[in-house]
Amino acid sequence: MIGTVDSRDRTAYLLSRPALLATLAETLPDGTISFGTPAPTLDALTDHDVVIGADGLRSPTRRQLFGEKFEPVYIGATAWRGWVPGHRDTVSETWDADALFGITPRDGDLVNWFACVRTDAGHPGGLGYLRSRFGNWHADVRAVLDAATPEALLHHDLYDSPALPSYVSGNTALLGDAAHAMAPNLGRGACEALVDAVTLGRFLTADTDIHAALRRYDRTRRPATRRLVRGSRAMSSVAMTGRLRPLRDLSVKLAAGLA
Repeated sequence: MIGTVDSRDRTAYLLSRPALLATLAETLPDGTISFGTPAPTLDALTDHDVVIGADGLRSPTRRQLFGEKFEPVYIGATAWRGWVPGHRDTVSETWDADALFGITPRDGDLVNWFACVRTDAGHPGGLGYLRSRFGNWHADVRAVLDAATPEALLHHDLYDSPALPSYVSGNTALLGDAAHAMAPNLGRGACEALVDAVTLGRFLTADTDIHAALRRYDRTRRPATRRLVRGSRAMSSVAMTGRLRPLRDLSVKLAAGLA
């Protein structure tokens, strides 16, 4: 098992998604957002100047624009994440062959955690499996799993997106996971959705030609996010490598010595 990567010497800012959504929603007029409500189909939005498909991994908007051949692909790993009571000031991620475990701060006197294991899609394991799989890992991991409960546990197979021919079609733009779902190993998925939104908003407000603004958005965001999709998958392979584990561990130790 490789030693834990710790954020003690660098600043990290973490915000839970519910808190972020609440903060963003507060700036909008009442009734603008309907959480938990399915988005209308493109056929129902023909009167709009611009349609933004930010409807996630299984985006109906993307499917309607480009067909089923661009559905996300399983990367060969599944993840669990949750939270437990407590306080933590640092971020850590521990790597082993075919598995990793991370622990981070979270607002509200909570500690956030995540685990990832190479396995077939649809792995049924719950907390019992995790406690068995990570039971010989270091004390911080064991303590988190001892405190974890089924009510505060999410389990997802991991997917990333094949390269789309464009993030734009007509007056519709794709944003976030609908355009570029990626493995979580670089921690950029939700961050890039925010960058998409800001970039698209700036281009639309700066150009009276909507189609020119959308093309500019595509030219700007598609190359950058495709690099991150590839990089995230590569980092997943490095973090959970089995056959090349000794070389990985040596490389990380050398890099840490140069930092």
